[in-house]
Amino acid sequence: MAWVNNNKRNARFNPNRKDDRLWEAQVTSRREHKPRKQVEKEEELVSTELEHVLSMEADTRLDWLQMCLMQLGMGKMKADALFKVLSEPAFGPGDAAARKALKAEVLANLHLFSPKQKKAIQEAVGAWGSSSGGAGEGGGGGDRDR
Repeated sequence: MAWVNNNKRNARFNPNRKDDRLWEAQVTSRREHKPRKQVEKEEELVSTELEHVLSMEADTRLDWLQMCLMQLGMGKMKADALFKVLSEPAFGPGDAAARKALKAEVLANLHLFSPKQKKAIQEAVGAWGSSSGGAGEGGGGGDRDR
């Protein structure tokens, strides 16, 4: 039974009664929307041009890589720009000490790249050791056994 006037339980609620508790009023304040800040694209502070990077000496190239990885970690640089340089076979230095430091730096920061890029970079880093002689091949095989 929907609505019965003589029912004591329904006497408290009348769906037809005008609600006197609500007053018609005027809105006195309105939300002011703040203008959105436009994000300015920052220029990369480190050059990722292949010719420029390949012209660097081994020690300078290691410093360059460290700066690139710092910027990549902070989001100021795109991973694709560094990936193109690292996947280049000519990027691997000829000096064994510099190659070892560069290889360790790259492998320690693979988490900054996508899975496909990680795989390609690992293959490229493995080719650095094999292209310059037998010394790099022994170190590369130990990583695969793990």
